[in-house]
Amino acid sequence: MKFDIQSCYVLSNDIDLKNIEWTPIGTNGIPFTGIFDGNGYTISNLYINQSTLDYVGFFGYTNNATIKNLQIKNVSISGRNYVGALAGYAVGTSGSIDDCSVGGTGTVSGTGYIGGLVGGFYGNINGCCSMVNVVSTGNYSGGLVGYYTYSTNFESNITRSYATGDVTSTGSVVGGLVGYCVGNITESYATGNVKGTNYIGGLVGQANLNFTYNSAIYICTISNSFSLGSVTGTNTNAYVGGLLGYVSGGILKNCYCTGSIIANSQGVYTGGIIGYISSVTMTGCYYDGVASGYIPQDSYDVGKLTSAMTKQSTFTGWNFSAIWAITPGVSYPYLKNVTKPAEVITNLPTGDVAGGNGTPSNPYIIKTAEQLINIKYDLQSSYKLDSNIDLTNTEWTIVGKNGAPFTGSFDGNGYTISNLYINQPTLDYVGFFGYTNNANIKNLQIKNVSISGRNYVGTLAGYAAGTSGSIDDCSVDGIGTVSGTGYIGGLVGGFYGNISGCSSMVNVVSTGNYSGGLVGHCTYSTNFASNITRSYATGDVTSTGSTVGGLVGYCVGNITESYATGNVKGTNYIGGLVGQANLNFTYSSKNYTCQINDCYANGNVTATNSSNGYAGGLIGYLYSGILKNSYSVGKVTGVGSTVGGLHGYVSSTTVTNCYFDSNTTGFTSPAAQARSTTQMMQQSNYLNWDFLNIWSINEGSSYPSLRNI
Repeated sequence: MKFDIQSCYVLSNDIDLKNIEWTPIGTNGIPFTGIFDGNGYTISNLYINQSTLDYVGFFGYTNNATIKNLQIKNVSISGRNYVGALAGYAVGTSGSIDDCSVGGTGTVSGTGYIGGLVGGFYGNINGCCSMVNVVSTGNYSGGLVGYYTYSTNFESNITRSYATGDVTSTGSVVGGLVGYCVGNITESYATGNVKGTNYIGGLVGQANLNFTYNSAIYICTISNSFSLGSVTGTNTNAYVGGLLGYVSGGILKNCYCTGSIIANSQGVYTGGIIGYISSVTMTGCYYDGVASGYIPQDSYDVGKLTSAMTKQSTFTGWNFSAIWAITPGVSYPYLKNVTKPAEVITNLPTGDVAGGNGTPSNPYIIKTAEQLINIKYDLQSSYKLDSNIDLTNTEWTIVGKNGAPFTGSFDGNGYTISNLYINQPTLDYVGFFGYTNNANIKNLQIKNVSISGRNYVGTLAGYAAGTSGSIDDCSVDGIGTVSGTGYIGGLVGGFYGNISGCSSMVNVVSTGNYSGGLVGHCTYSTNFASNITRSYATGDVTSTGSTVGGLVGYCVGNITESYATGNVKGTNYIGGLVGQANLNFTYSSKNYTCQINDCYANGNVTATNSSNGYAGGLIGYLYSGILKNSYSVGKVTGVGSTVGGLHGYVSSTTVTNCYFDSNTTGFTSPAAQARSTTQMMQQSNYLNWDFLNIWSINEGSSYPSLRNI
C-alpha cells in the first residue's frame, strides 16, 4: 500500500503484524488519498517506534481519504507530533473515518497532537472508538483525537464515537475524547481518566465552538454526550471541568459527567461541567456531585445527586426515544446507538438519600449526617429531614455560595441538627447555608453552635435573599456563638425576604458593622419590603463596630410581633431591638413605607462612642416610617443627645403609643413616652393596644408579652 497511496483497498482477512515495525502510509508531502475498507477484519499488534518523527500511525497522513470498517488491536505506537493508531493526521472535507476501532491493549505516545485513533483531524468521524491509553509530553492530547479543527467553510463532525483509555500528559489541552475541538460532537462519550497541566476535560480539554470564514459565522455544537472518568489539572488555577476544561462560543446541550475533579484551586477556572465558559448556550447539562465530589461554584455547575442522575425525569428535554436510554434507579443515561460502557452501571454511589425524588411534593428524605452532607451537591432540589442529626466532630461544609446559591427547599420537619461547627474566619457567606436565593426553609431546629466567618455570617444562613422564598419556624438554641466581622446574625447574617416564627438564643460577636441577635442586615429589593414576623432573639450581641441590635442590626423593612431580650453593645447606632432603621425606600418613583409594630426589647443597651452614641432602648437610630405599639425596658448607656430610653435619634417618623420604663432605662424624657415600672405593668397604660389577639399582661406583675410567640 505504501507504494500506491491513491488507490482503493479492502481487507479479506485478519492480519497479524507481530514482530514487524510498521512503516506509516502517507506523509505530509505525499498523503494517502485513496480508500481503505477493513471489511470488518482486524489488524493486530501494530508497532511503531519513531519518537523523532511527525505524522505517525498506520496511516501517517491522509487527505480526503475514506477509511472504514477497520479494527486495530493491540498497539505500541510512539512518535513526536501528530500521532494516532489509525492516522497521525487525517484531513479532508470529502473524506471520512467510519466504523473503525482501536482495541485490545496498548499505548499511543508522543509529544503533541496525540490521539488514540487520530492525532490531528478535520473532516468526519462516525462510529469509531479507541480503547488504548494516550501519553504525551506536549499539548493537544485526546482519547480519540488530539487536535480536531475545521477547514474554510466546513464544520468537522464526530458522531457516535467513544474512547475508554486513560489520557495522561505533562502538557495542556487534554480531553478524554478530544484534546482541542473546533467542530461538532454528538452521541459520543469518554470513560478514561484524564490528567494534564491546563485545559483539562473529561470529554474535551478546550473547545472553541465557532469560527468565521468569508464573514460568515459558523456555530458548532457538542450534544448528547457524556464523560465518566476522573479529571486532574496540575497547574495552579488550571482550566479543569468534568466535561470540558474550557469552552468558548457555540452550543452545549444534553450532556453529563460524573468523574472526580481534582484541581489546585477549585472555583477559579474549575467547574463540575465546565472549567471556564464564555458566550456559550448551555442547556440540559448536569453532573453527579456525589460521584465527582465537586461542590457547585457558579451557575453553570448544575450538580445533581446520584439518585437524580439515575432517573429519566431529571433529564428534561432529552430524547429517550431515539438517542438515550436509562435503567431507572440503576444506571446513568447511555446512548442507544453506541456501545454501552460498563461504568454507567458499576460502582455508582448508593444511599445518597433515604428516599424521595427531590421535588417540592416529594422531597429527598434525609436520615443521616452523610445524607445531610450530600445536599451541598444539588442546590436546586427539595429536602426533608426524617431524623435528628448530630454533627459532632464534623466541620460543616457550607451549602450554597454567592454565585451558586441554594435555591431549593429544606423542611426540617420538626427535627434538630445539633452541634453545628464552622470555622472559616476568612470566608464570607458562612452558615449552614452560605447563600440562598428564593429558597424556602422551614421547621428546622439547630442546637448548639460554634460558627465563625468573616462577612455575612449566620447559623442558618450567611445570606438569604429572595422575594418568593421564606424562612419559617426555624430556631437556633442551646449554647454557642456566631462571630465574624460584619453582617452577623444569630439566625441570618444578611437578608431580604420573609422571616416568620423564628428565633435565636445564641450570642453574636462581631468586630465590624451590622450585627443582630436574629439578623445582621435586613433590607429590601426593588418594590419588595422585607418582613420579620413573630420572631425573637435572646442572646447577647456584642460588637466593636456600629449598627447593632438585639433583634436586627440594620433594618429597611417591616417588623411585627417580635422581641429581643439580650444585652446589646457596640460603638454607635445601638438598639435593644434594632440598631438603625430606615423605614422607607423608593423604587420607580414610588415611595414604600415600612413599620415596626407590636415589638419590645428588655436587654441593656450600651454605646461606647465617646460623642454621639445613637443608642435607644428599642431603636438606636430611626428615620421615617412608622413605629407603633412597642416598648423598651433595658438600661441605656451612652454619651450625647442622641441617646434615649426608647430611641436615640428619630426623624420623619410617626411614633404612636410607644413607651419606655423610666425607672430601668435611666431616662425620663420625653414625658409622653416615659412610664414608671408600675405603670408599665398596667394594661390601662397601653392606649389602643390589642390585648385580645396580640398582647397579654399579668396585671401589676409583668410587662406585656406577645400572645403568639
